[in-house]
Amino acid sequence: MELRWVSDSGIESRDITELPNLLERQDGFLWLDIAVCDDAAAAVLSGTFGFHAHAIRDCREKRRIPKVHTYSDHVFLILHTLEFEEEGWGHLVELDQFVGDRYLVTVHGPVSPHVPAEALFRETDSVIRRIEAGTLQPRMPVELGHAIVSAMILGLEQHLSTIADTVAVHEHSIIRDDKRDPQEVIEQLYGLRHQLLLIRTMASLSREVYAGRRTMARSTGASPERLAIIEDIIDQYEHLSSLCGAEKDFLDQVLAFHEARTVTKMNVAMERLALIAAVLLPVSAISGIYGMNVIVNGQTDFAHVGGVLLLMGVIAGLMLRWAKRQGWW
Repeated sequence: MELRWVSDSGIESRDITELPNLLERQDGFLWLDIAVCDDAAAAVLSGTFGFHAHAIRDCREKRRIPKVHTYSDHVFLILHTLEFEEEGWGHLVELDQFVGDRYLVTVHGPVSPHVPAEALFRETDSVIRRIEAGTLQPRMPVELGHAIVSAMILGLEQHLSTIADTVAVHEHSIIRDDKRDPQEVIEQLYGLRHQLLLIRTMASLSREVYAGRRTMARSTGASPERLAIIEDIIDQYEHLSSLCGAEKDFLDQVLAFHEARTVTKMNVAMERLALIAAVLLPVSAISGIYGMNVIVNGQTDFAHVGGVLLLMGVIAGLMLRWAKRQGWW
């Protein structure tokens, strides 16, 4: 557990034993960041802050759906970002928040063992660096929570930008008709499409969570500053969802073009194979009938063989001429 004190003078690290005293101070607010919600952390959340047992259980168990719950003196949020492996698999990275008037408690939820440790603290560490650099000066816990959520959204937007660049490379390759394995291209494109769907789903679900929080804030007479922060987060999630939708539409068109070109090539190949079969069919029939009677005799009749070969050539020529008129080649 990392305890920090945020005030007009910046951000300071404090010992966890100072927690009760910091809760009483009015010249700033505290930020408790919990890496793992173990028994000791759960005891602090329950004993010192008095959080609900259901909320603490949510922090200790993996939740796949965002959530918001408003209590009398704080708001509990479950939010997620995504961490993608090199192969494209996406893993949920959960970050829970207890937002009160004098404190912000962030709890990093359970994650897959495939998620690197640095991914858990990417957003919180970036916010700390901004405060230390003086580019961010939160006056209230809700502003600090807003900065963390904005960092989560920014990370998803950056990955979306990477996806868009990769799609553009595939598009150019498909248009140039580079000689690539069609199965490999399809798998890569559908992998990118799956990532877009994951990001858009996460953005849509999180947007609904903040929409519910906005409704509750309006009904309880929240300050204009708090409402403005909530509205900004909603706008950011809506913007991210719209970007994902637009990029997915573009990717679907690239997929459709690639599939149409592949199907067209297959149809052309099938037509050519059918033409070859049609041309060789009468030739095969004649050779099958005459082969045993003309060539395999004790003495070959060259005039007869020549006549049969000429007949085969004429028939093949007529078949090619007919296929040409049909537009097969």
